[in-house]
Amino acid sequence: MVKRSVLVSVIAAQLLASIASANTDGPVIPLPPPPVAPVASATPSAAPAKAESPKPELPGVAALHHAPPPTAVAHSTFKIAATIDNPHTIKRALLVYRTGKDATYREVPFLRAADGYVAEVPGESVDYPSLSYAIELEGPDGARSPAYATRGEPHVVDVPGDLDDARETALLERVGGVRSVVSTSGELVSFGHTTATASTGPKTVLDHWYRIEAAYTYRPLRTIMEFGIRVGIVRGTAPVPFDVTLAGETTTKKDNFDVGLNYGAPFVVFRASDEVHLEGHLLTSVTEVGFSTGIGSAIHIGDYFGTKLILGFEHVALFGTRGYSRLDLVRGRVRVSPIVEVTDMPHADRAGVRLLTELGLNLGQGFGLALRGGYQARDFRSGGAGAGVAISYAF
Repeated sequence: MVKRSVLVSVIAAQLLASIASANTDGPVIPLPPPPVAPVASATPSAAPAKAESPKPELPGVAALHHAPPPTAVAHSTFKIAATIDNPHTIKRALLVYRTGKDATYREVPFLRAADGYVAEVPGESVDYPSLSYAIELEGPDGARSPAYATRGEPHVVDVPGDLDDARETALLERVGGVRSVVSTSGELVSFGHTTATASTGPKTVLDHWYRIEAAYTYRPLRTIMEFGIRVGIVRGTAPVPFDVTLAGETTTKKDNFDVGLNYGAPFVVFRASDEVHLEGHLLTSVTEVGFSTGIGSAIHIGDYFGTKLILGFEHVALFGTRGYSRLDLVRGRVRVSPIVEVTDMPHADRAGVRLLTELGLNLGQGFGLALRGGYQARDFRSGGAGAGVAISYAF
């Protein structure tokens, strides 16, 4: 058994040797290298990269937050509050407002307050019937952008008014929304030929005069309905009393029947009720005799700008007194006014009666025209005609 094993081993060895000798001249096929385990580098590894810093954020956009109030108290300061996000990005915030009676926009800035920002509209601008406003933001370059409402479509706040406010609004609408009136007028009056007492006895004189006047009227349309001033001149001849007392002295006119008056008369009309108005005026003047003063008053019963009855009087020292009644009958743009006046003006020795009719026309565009005509006399034996014209403009 041992011999057999040895023999097998020898045979195997020979076979292997012959195979090796046979492949000596052929190509050698390399075997793949054995896997190599990774070896840690002796050089220290690089430090891990740092996390990138966040990019700076862009500035925020300003935004305004606002709760609009529905009403305001008339003639009281109106405060409007708001909060603003990123206020550092704008130059300022502005409240632009207008009233129901004035379409012109005004503006007030928002100011810092304990809680946010506040803009204040002054009380004199808070008036019946409404207040309209918008809020604008102004950038650093001066450009503005709407933040709440716009000037074209503002937010409207109701301003409840009292009875005086409602009455004023209604009256202002009736007079076309204008408050000022300027006018000028002229009148020529003749009482005919009147017998006067002269130094040589009775004398017939031409009793006549003319008047030129200018006036300005302003209409608050409240408790004070109107006020203004009239200035004018009167010139003519009249049956002047033979003896004239002035400053305690008696002077004789010696047949001088010329009369004259330069005057200024401020006046005011008060509203006592919707149907009753009281007028009063003072008059300062220079007559042909000297300086004098006067007063006058009237009561207007009815619609002040419509149909009404006026009863009045006027007295000017050294010049005369007059009492009158006037009935204004108004229909549309036409007014007809019959007038009855009793007067001893200008500086006559007896009273006369004047019967007049005045026709007033509203021409539109603020213009008005009045024509007056009538008859007057100081006694039953003679009399004369009178005529006048007045032109007015309301603005």
